[in-house]
Amino acid sequence: MDLESLFCFLEVAKSENITASSEKLYMSQQTLSNQIRRVESYYGAELFYRKPRLELTQEGAQVKKTVEKIFELDQNLKSVLTDIREKDFGDLRIGAASPRSGFYLPAVLSRFSGRFPNVTIHLTDRFSAELIREVERGALDFAFVIGDFSATGLEL
Repeated sequence: MDLESLFCFLEVAKSENITASSEKLYMSQQTLSNQIRRVESYYGAELFYRKPRLELTQEGAQVKKTVEKIFELDQNLKSVLTDIREKDFGDLRIGAASPRSGFYLPAVLSRFSGRFPNVTIHLTDRFSAELIREVERGALDFAFVIGDFSATGLEL
């Protein structure tokens, strides 16, 4: 089932008026009716009582609820994909020894989380030498360390 047909169904289900919905969607009443029939055919159910006035059947009411959820999920997915494209989504792996992480990180991570709420922060508490190894093998994105680590070949 295509989203366009479901969208047309939803508009008619909300207004229970083909004329008003066709005007809102800028399509002929016949084209809109064809979209509704396509949805009814797909689900094998009559979704509207057509006389004495247009109104949803029980099956139509259930389809309407489900289609509303589909469009909500679709919108959420678009938001997540936008966040991913804009690099505002994902995981950040940080390493620090307890004394440094307890003193420096709370304020920094609080501001970072406020700016990037969809980024999950994973904090690793280890000694500096262990943190360097974790960065070298790619298990951490960066680490707060002390000491002379110029021999490691890492850019500090």
